[in-house]
Amino acid sequence: MARLLCPQRFNGERAEQAVHPSDPPMPTMCGQPRLVAQSKLYQRLLDLCTSTANAQEYCLGTFSAITKGGDYEATEQYSSHMMNAYVYVGNFAGKLPHNHETW
Repeated sequence: MARLLCPQRFNGERAEQAVHPSDPPMPTMCGQPRLVAQSKLYQRLLDLCTSTANAQEYCLGTFSAITKGGDYEATEQYSSHMMNAYVYVGNFAGKLPHNHETW
């Protein structure tokens, strides 16, 4: 499993990947379990492999829905990981299971 999550090379080229949390962050969808639908599961995935080939996609809306507190707490918790490949800021209201986009 760690070899899959910690790629160094693919077809002779340096491999890089970024993981996005499950969106929407529900524990199951269509009867299938979701890999990173909770803050602790996402953190576990980040901690599993600290390779420089791994980064995170920081989705504020998803993280604010799964992190205790709100947007500021989620940003503080995940901005300490210096490997942010992409940052997406969306407007969400509420916590699971009653959250929704407010565009």
